[in-house]
Amino acid sequence: MRIIAGTARRIVIEVAKGSSTRPFLEVARGALFNSLGSPPAGTRVLDLYAGSGALGLEALSRGAESCVFVEWDAAAFGVLLRNIGKCRMQDRAKARRLSAEAFLADDAGHYELIFVDPPFREAPEWRIGGEADASMRVLARRLAIGGTAILRMENGSEPPEWPGLDAAGGRHYGRSLICRYRKR
Repeated sequence: MRIIAGTARRIVIEVAKGSSTRPFLEVARGALFNSLGSPPAGTRVLDLYAGSGALGLEALSRGAESCVFVEWDAAAFGVLLRNIGKCRMQDRAKARRLSAEAFLADDAGHYELIFVDPPFREAPEWRIGGEADASMRVLARRLAIGGTAILRMENGSEPPEWPGLDAAGGRHYGRSLICRYRKR
């Protein structure tokens, strides 16, 4: 897998082995970033369930100011750190080895772009009334006005409502449904 565009274009990044992560394939990542456009100057990114860091690294490569990567799995976290180094983005990247819920309970930052890419077995929790309902509300408060949140779920799922955010469409890519939200 590689970074598609920007300053880190063509750099090959590692993917963690195992069932706790699933890579965001280049075709889907390219289509997503083509629809988002280049991040405006000053864009702060949050990459929850970061895995290899492909989404956050792609955003940094395309011009985002900074990215906070959050990953709980130890093997995936090690891969993430190596990928940040390979792309030479240590000065704009901050990696945290925490669960998404623990990070959100502790973080007070605001972000213009948020990626939520939980393992498919955890994705159903990211809906109203699910276990992550409180986290969804906190995350909506962390998104800057006019900001975008991206939630990846298993294909066949219904895009969930997200309190405080407006649904801005969804696309299917292979086994994935990519849901897009905007802050009111």
